[in-house]
Amino acid sequence: MVEGGHGVALDSHTLRTPGGRPVIVPTALLAEAIAAEWHRQGSVLQPHTMPLTRLVNVGLERAEATREGLVDEIARYAGTDLLCYRAESPRALADRQGAAWDPVLEWIELRLGTAPVVTRGVVAVQQPSDLALGVARWARRLDTLRLAAAADATALLGSAFLGMAFLERQLDADTAWAASRVEEDWQRERWGEDAEASARASVRRADLDAIDRLVTLLEPQ
Repeated sequence: MVEGGHGVALDSHTLRTPGGRPVIVPTALLAEAIAAEWHRQGSVLQPHTMPLTRLVNVGLERAEATREGLVDEIARYAGTDLLCYRAESPRALADRQGAAWDPVLEWIELRLGTAPVVTRGVVAVQQPSDLALGVARWARRLDTLRLAAAADATALLGSAFLGMAFLERQLDADTAWAASRVEEDWQRERWGEDAEASARASVRRADLDAIDRLVTLLEPQ
């Protein structure tokens, strides 16, 4: 342990971010997992095999310096959140959206005390001002690493509400991912697989899994 948490030691050196900050994290398990990523490296570093290192570096450097910007970034999603816009047709797609999204919106109403407005079609609907403010208050209370994780999860899922439910462990990674891709999966089932789209989705899903692991390792032991 070091002051402020757990450092990551590689041989006799303290691991630092690209900007030179010492990597200090809240839990021993996270520190050990980051060290394991480095120990698995060969003579040439493979950054894509070090997702926890990347997430923590971003969190320690970006989230600390641009905290209010990240809070605003997350809260903006609440104004036009994916879960509030349902398909006008076909009815089966709208029903699938409702099955995946309505429980999350019910939880959001309980969590924030404000019910999101749901509409059909793509015309923008005005949300209660308290909704974005509630999301911002939630994000502002997060510690640095969880705030960075929340911003990444929100962007990957296309929804502040899915991001919140995922960070608070109301949804596991599989459920959150499936909820974010209802329409894409619907189209794939009807028109077949698009190889390029599937490849992009696989990368994004791997990123979500990394965030999931980070949040798990941040939990108190």
